[in-house]
Amino acid sequence: MKRVVLIVSACCATLAFESLAQAKGCVEVSDIVGYEKCHRFGDGWAVERRWPIGLALTFPYQTFDPNGLDFSFQQGKNDPNKFSLPGDKLGSTAFGTAGFNIRMEGFIWSWIYIGVEWGLGFGHNQISDFSAMVGNTPQNFTGSDAAVNTVLFHGGGFAGLRIPLGRVSLRLEGFAGGNMASINAHSTVGDYSGSGGRGALMPRAAVDLWPSPNVTFSVYGGVNAIDTRERTLGLMLEYHVRSFDGAFALW
Repeated sequence: MKRVVLIVSACCATLAFESLAQAKGCVEVSDIVGYEKCHRFGDGWAVERRWPIGLALTFPYQTFDPNGLDFSFQQGKNDPNKFSLPGDKLGSTAFGTAGFNIRMEGFIWSWIYIGVEWGLGFGHNQISDFSAMVGNTPQNFTGSDAAVNTVLFHGGGFAGLRIPLGRVSLRLEGFAGGNMASINAHSTVGDYSGSGGRGALMPRAAVDLWPSPNVTFSVYGGVNAIDTRERTLGLMLEYHVRSFDGAFALW
């Protein structure tokens, strides 16, 4: 009986030693006691050991102003009868779209970050009837009745400043890039797609909420300085590789 107790005690001690070693980030690599491979202290949780980058999915509502642009209409990629139309004749102050953007960002110094984003927006917008020469024949056009007759392409880069305030943080950033809208119009000879684009210099602001050290839910908005009728307002879900982006608060 005494021998059984000793054996059980030895097994328990061995298991306890192995559990303690694993808790310290060490694993046995040999049958010889003491030969272990250990991780550096802090691996897996130390802030300075994680890349200061983030990946986000945003859901914006964006407006695009067709006025002041020339839209190129065509039925296909190599359409010989494509034509150009001033955006003012479309009779819309701004096209509205809802969609998604993907953005990646990285901190380059303290609270300062840079990144890129791109995305798509979809909408149904009314346009005025118009006439245009298709080849040598005048044609009348009306807006498409399709559920989605407008597509917005968005892309560019940004730089910003994050102000940490605990479980809440504020962002101020500037976006530089462009937007291109494509809208469908109908005629007796078929449907045409017209597209036009404009650059964007957009100051934006955001409020982040941190439900966990690596995830934020945000609300953001901005206005295009080139054309103030182009605006964006949206929600953002982001994963941060470095907890709280490396800074929990100002204090």
